[in-house]
Amino acid sequence: MNSIFFEKVLKLDEFSKSDLTDLSQKRFLIIGAGGIAHPLIMNLLGHGVKHLSIADGDKVETDNLHRQFLFDFEDIGLNKALTVKKKLVNKFPNLKLEIFDRFLDERDLYDNLNTFDIVADCSDNFATKYNSNEICHEFKKPLFIGSANGYIGQAIFIPNSVSGPCYECLFPRSSYLPEETCNESGIAPYVLSYVASILTMLITNFVISGHSAPIKLYRIDAKKMELSSSTLRSDTSCIICGADD
Repeated sequence: MNSIFFEKVLKLDEFSKSDLTDLSQKRFLIIGAGGIAHPLIMNLLGHGVKHLSIADGDKVETDNLHRQFLFDFEDIGLNKALTVKKKLVNKFPNLKLEIFDRFLDERDLYDNLNTFDIVADCSDNFATKYNSNEICHEFKKPLFIGSANGYIGQAIFIPNSVSGPCYECLFPRSSYLPEETCNESGIAPYVLSYVASILTMLITNFVISGHSAPIKLYRIDAKKMELSSSTLRSDTSCIICGADD
C-alpha cells in the first residue's frame, strides 16, 4: 500500500493504515457503471479499495457524458464497464479490476456472489435492484443501494447479517414496477455525487467499524434543499425477508 499516494486520507482522525488495509482486502462488486458508479468508484479507490469488479452491459452514449465523467466523446459506442477499466488502470496501477461487460442476471449473481465481500448496486432500474436484494439476502452479503431520479437521490445499506428489513420491505415490487427513469424525468448530476458520497460513508464505516444499525434510508431533495433519513422497518409480509421473522 503506497502511503504517499494515500497521504491525505491517512491524516484523517480515526483513519489508520490498518483501516486502509482492511478496505484494500475487501472484494467489491459494483453493479452498473453509470452516474452513481463513477463518483462511488473514485471515492472507494481514494480510500484504498484494491479489489473491484464492475458489471454493465450498456454502451456509452452522448447524453451520458455530462454526468458520467470517466467517459469522453471518443468512448461513445463502447461498453461502459470496459471503458471504466481503461480509464482507471493508469491512475491506480495496483488495482485488481475484473469486468463483466454484460448485465448480470440472477444466474450470474448466484454463480459469482460468493467471490465478493460487498455489493453496491448502482443500477438504474428496480428489476436489477430486486435481484440484488433477493440474492444478497440469501447469501447474507452486505448490500448498498443508490438511486437517483430528477432532483431526488436515495441511499440505503442492507446488512443482511440478520433477518430483515430489506429493499423489498421499502419498495415492494407490486407497487414500484414499472418505474420512471431519468430518460423520462431527467437527472441533476450533483444528486448523483451526493448519493455516491453517502454510499461511500456507509461502506467505509461498515468496513472499518462494522457499524450497520439502525438501517436507514437517506434521501436528498435537491430542489427543496432538504436532506432526511428514516429508519427502515421490517415488513412481516415481505416476500424476501418476511419468512425470517
